[in-house]
Amino acid sequence: MPWLTRQRKTTALNKVGPNEWALARDIIYHSPVSGFVYEIKEGYLTDLASIPWFYRWRFKPDGPWWDESILHDILYGAEFHSRGTCDEVFKHALLNDSKVGGYRARVFYAAVRLGGGAVWSKHTGHTVSYAREYLNPVPADSYFQ
Repeated sequence: MPWLTRQRKTTALNKVGPNEWALARDIIYHSPVSGFVYEIKEGYLTDLASIPWFYRWRFKPDGPWWDESILHDILYGAEFHSRGTCDEVFKHALLNDSKVGGYRARVFYAAVRLGGGAVWSKHTGHTVSYAREYLNPVPADSYFQ
């Protein structure tokens, strides 16, 4: 299983605002898509799943997809990979490493492909630096030596 930690099982999030949570401990994910292990550090602020308000009746931000959403948020924010690669890592994680199911995984993937460009284009030097401060991407072959 590519999640090397699971924050949901230990409730390792602290709510810090109406739509904002902070990681209460580090989480680690190994992506066979990118060939990297991502260490996301404690304290990273997230809105969990960035679901538009008009869909929140159907999909809650803190649903069973929040691990994968946090991963996607920080990969987008850090711009470590191309937007397409970030989305493919997200899709693979949803389809293979979550309890989301194929239908929801495909809906979420389609949503980031359609709407993610607007988020990506709003990045600034400050927002990218912030995300990079909390993300440690390590090539998998180095991580598992």
